[in-house]
Amino acid sequence: MKPFTRVVAVAVLALVACSPGLDVREESAAAEEGVFTTIAPFRSHGAVHDADNVEAMRPRIMGTHGVISSGHYLATQAGYDVLRAGGNAFDAGVTAGMALKALKMDYAGWTGVAPLIIYSAAEDRVITRVGAGTSPALATLDHFLEHGKSPINNALIPADVDVWLAALDRFGTLSFGEAAQPTLRIAEEGYHLYKMQKWMTEDQTEGILVFPYNRDFWFPNGVGEQRLGDLMVNADLGRLIRYMMEAERQALAAGGSRSDGIRAARDAFYRGDPARAVDRFFREHDGIVRYEDMAEYESRWEEPLGTRFNGYDVHTGDGWSQGPRIILMLNMLESYDLRALGYNTPEYIHLISQVIDLAMADAHRYVGDPDFAPAPEGLYGKAYARERIGLIDENRAFQDMPPWGDPVRMAAVAEGAPASFVAAGGRPTGAVQDLPGADAADSGAPSFDTSSLNVMDDEGNLFSLTESDGHTFTPMIPGWGFGLGNRMGQFNLDPDLANVMAPGKRMAFG
Repeated sequence: MKPFTRVVAVAVLALVACSPGLDVREESAAAEEGVFTTIAPFRSHGAVHDADNVEAMRPRIMGTHGVISSGHYLATQAGYDVLRAGGNAFDAGVTAGMALKALKMDYAGWTGVAPLIIYSAAEDRVITRVGAGTSPALATLDHFLEHGKSPINNALIPADVDVWLAALDRFGTLSFGEAAQPTLRIAEEGYHLYKMQKWMTEDQTEGILVFPYNRDFWFPNGVGEQRLGDLMVNADLGRLIRYMMEAERQALAAGGSRSDGIRAARDAFYRGDPARAVDRFFREHDGIVRYEDMAEYESRWEEPLGTRFNGYDVHTGDGWSQGPRIILMLNMLESYDLRALGYNTPEYIHLISQVIDLAMADAHRYVGDPDFAPAPEGLYGKAYARERIGLIDENRAFQDMPPWGDPVRMAAVAEGAPASFVAAGGRPTGAVQDLPGADAADSGAPSFDTSSLNVMDDEGNLFSLTESDGHTFTPMIPGWGFGLGNRMGQFNLDPDLANVMAPGKRMAFG
């Protein structure tokens, strides 16, 4: 029986059970158990009721003047209020983006990565803001080969503050203070602890307890004493936001423009007391982030990567994002009639999985920060994609990550590409666990992060932001209510790969 049919069967049996003269309780219970057994691998119960479900039920929402969707209803409400007040998609997106990170500090906290891709109706163009921060100047390959990866060593320079304020400045109409007001209220007045966050903090307790400030933030009532609905307050983040607001106010009072005020708020974060506090914390804990890394950070706007797939133009970020993998996959899939295979048939799933494997192999070898490792000519071309799909066997799956190809020579398999990527013990060669200090980076508990935010307004503007880097096992900065993410753990330590560790580099997302 298909999963949907089984769900319907549960509902029907429940109705029958209410009828006089029938006893189907045992059958109903068995059917219900079957439903949850079927969907358990997907970690999602969808519309099936379960008191322990950590996901919210999602009603269908429709509108005519704009739409916004985010990972928390208060962030969505903040952006919605901006749209209702006449703001555009960029005003709403930045407002909601800042609020979302205050509400999901476990999943995507202040601060971390925030890849942004937008469509500007006024400019009639798609453009991206580089949303992956750079590695510190001390993040040399030799340092990590000697010391390994750890929550302290893996801290990347935050990109999200730059992304928010750059988007607000160029495409929005609000000041920083106006856009940050909902986040300030959430931080100072608090929000109610919800199921997913409660589960996350309990799952990550061991990592949280490593850092006293993290412990006090996540467990204000004591370890194990948090209850659903408890008020989660981040007064220190409120202090940070007020500090940035004051910098903007002073710039405007001195006769500065809206842009000058936004820039002053940005500089307050990257070049003011918060950046000095970052330097002090990482020096005290033998970390490698310094004030200069924060003060010198500057991102940029970029043209997106893209391809055309079955009549659709698809745009993504460059090698500092996961986008290139999508381009590689779609280029290969365009050679197949997916509709003829049937959705989620064995043949369909086999093809998709093999294309993913081939794309991941090429990304492993060639995709990285394009400033350090430009993609080889032909990598994102469809001619190369047709060469690669020649490796797919319709009757047998790859037993390992397949070898990478050679787009320059249009070869399906590159000369010298590894035949196997798995070392003894079942771990990929060069994995974090094989390196010095790895125990500190991997407590055994799975790590979950990333939250998506999307906005469209009635002018046709589109704002799509992918925020990530939670602060459970990664350190938060005492007195300021924000943290630095763990994203440098996704650099590779093999010098032959594009995504190898180097100072001032943006990693390719894993």
